[in-house]
Amino acid sequence: MRAIACGAGLLLAAGGAQAQSEGPAEREQTRATMQKIFESIRVLLPLSVNDDAFAAPENRATVEQALAALHDNADALAAHARTDDPARRYLGASLAADARQALERYRAAHYDGAAFQIQQTTENCVACHTKLRSPGDSPAAKHFVDRTALAKRPLAERARLEVATRQFADAAKTYEKLLASREIHPGELLTPLSDYLILEVRVRGEFDRARKTLDAFAKRPDLWRNLRADVVQWSRSLRELAPLRDRPPDLAAARELIEKARQLQRYPADRSSFVHYLVASSLLQRYVELPPPTDRDAAEAYYLLGLCETHVGDDYWVSQADLYLETAIRLAPKEPFAEEAYVLLEEETLVGYTGSGGPHLPESVAKHLEELRELIDD
Repeated sequence: MRAIACGAGLLLAAGGAQAQSEGPAEREQTRATMQKIFESIRVLLPLSVNDDAFAAPENRATVEQALAALHDNADALAAHARTDDPARRYLGASLAADARQALERYRAAHYDGAAFQIQQTTENCVACHTKLRSPGDSPAAKHFVDRTALAKRPLAERARLEVATRQFADAAKTYEKLLASREIHPGELLTPLSDYLILEVRVRGEFDRARKTLDAFAKRPDLWRNLRADVVQWSRSLRELAPLRDRPPDLAAARELIEKARQLQRYPADRSSFVHYLVASSLLQRYVELPPPTDRDAAEAYYLLGLCETHVGDDYWVSQADLYLETAIRLAPKEPFAEEAYVLLEEETLVGYTGSGGPHLPESVAKHLEELRELIDD
């Protein structure tokens, strides 16, 4: 996936931040493409969680047709994205790659791998759907999760599927039920807790509801001391930053929030500043959506977004931090923040390719990093 992230930067060559926003015809085309993508997912997901049904010969044509359609429409989504919308281009390309690999595995009768790949395609949808404030839940996907075999999935997985299908209100309830469960150790709830805050803050703007959930979670007797302190700080931050919920997107305000986040951090892995980075990312996502007036402004916004994502993003399957950092470098390679973006990107890339046997950086990825380095040094 990091190779896809690095390669996606090449899509930016077609234009900078001053491209025009989508008109009515383009928006309608995007909605139609997204609807086709959902129709494929509607077919594939329920089958993928039933081993017998997924491998059954009578379903082979249905699965192959749905995967091919998913690949083609995801490709179209990436190809027709605005030139100033690198995230949609990247996520569309990533979704298309997942669909292609799932189809290849399915045709090779590697059903377990194909099913896993299909289920992970939804991570691209989650990444896309959690960037901006939602105007409302999708009526087309209503009851898709709770009236299919997906309803029996573990709560954390079910919540992610509800986010992927834009059932945000249902997802919030599922997360809250999960976080209230005393049968699950809090150590297993760190990722769902972060995902819940992203949903409530960046997508739904429900600062007060999120704060009440945190206050209840902080009362659990099984929290260790540092986690309880973090949760209390997050609740305090939500109260303090609530006035920013409806503030027009502003680069200076995001920059100030990030500076406050850095002041809160006592050591590199300290998570006490999580909410500050999250609210800053919300401002920045809305800012780059405008789009910004100049390439320089866009570049700084993407650099700051990349920085935020390294603190709040889940890069298990889809890493947007790399994309944002590369975008910043390509748009304004001579600005001081381009050097900072490169340092972060290089570290993220090297860590991503480091395992028990040490670093194994593919030649193509190393060459790609060298290309970005030359843009700054030339």
